[in-house]
Amino acid sequence: MRDEHLHSANWLDAQRHPNITFELVRTNVRAIQPGRTVRGTVVGRLTIHGQTRDITVPVQVRYVPLDPREHAGMDQVGINANMLRVKGTMRVSLSDFGVSIMPILRLKVANTIDIELDLTAFQTIPPAAPAGAAH
Repeated sequence: MRDEHLHSANWLDAQRHPNITFELVRTNVRAIQPGRTVRGTVVGRLTIHGQTRDITVPVQVRYVPLDPREHAGMDQVGINANMLRVKGTMRVSLSDFGVSIMPILRLKVANTIDIELDLTAFQTIPPAAPAGAAH
């Protein structure tokens, strides 16, 4: 029943606005080294309830290079390239996106929510050139 209420026209209005999106615009993450976690921020455009706002998110970034010894057989589950892991938390106010909470529910439902960002990106590795091939 909770999900029905959240999807209804009185809340997120999922019929008219079925997606919540985050479009990455830029980042200030620097000095990424293999196997080490670094901190930084990403800036993007968050769209909820059909309204878009710019948002800055503190993140932790970890570059995980492909190691054939460590990742042997993992290509069967899609791990076959260098990975970049990005994690962070967006703290947003629903009212900033035009979502109103009925007064009677304000004691039970918070206007400010946390949205967890957990992204894994894979870098494709080109196949090695055959021995003796021209460059």
